[in-house]
Amino acid sequence: MSSSLDDTDRAIIELLQADGRMPFTKVAAEVGLTEGAIRQRVQRLTDQGVMYKELHAFDKATANFEKAQKQIPKHLQSLFNLGIVYLHDLNAPAKARKAFEGVIALDPASKQAQDAKLALESLKTKGPSK
Repeated sequence: MSSSLDDTDRAIIELLQADGRMPFTKVAAEVGLTEGAIRQRVQRLTDQGVMYKELHAFDKATANFEKAQKQIPKHLQSLFNLGIVYLHDLNAPAKARKAFEGVIALDPASKQAQDAKLALESLKTKGPSK
């Protein structure tokens, strides 16, 4: 998934998985950033649905990506990420196919479209869709 998670993002996610109520000041101290930087990273990850995916809250992840798609219909990354969650996490290949085909239709020359084409090829090798 093109989520752009770095080691710091992963560390934040691990800390919050262990204690979802951990104050951002403590998370900041653990990873060596300011509280404001932690808030920005958490907000960015949550907005993208990436944190929900990493926390295995797939319904929340898909809802977040769908919301982003409704607000900005040409937002390729949210549509691509939606396909990834459907394909790899929710085992819903028909929904994944629809998302990937949407990415390709929006901008066939984009990196996301190229990745979507690869994902669609992998769907062909997995057999019939649900």
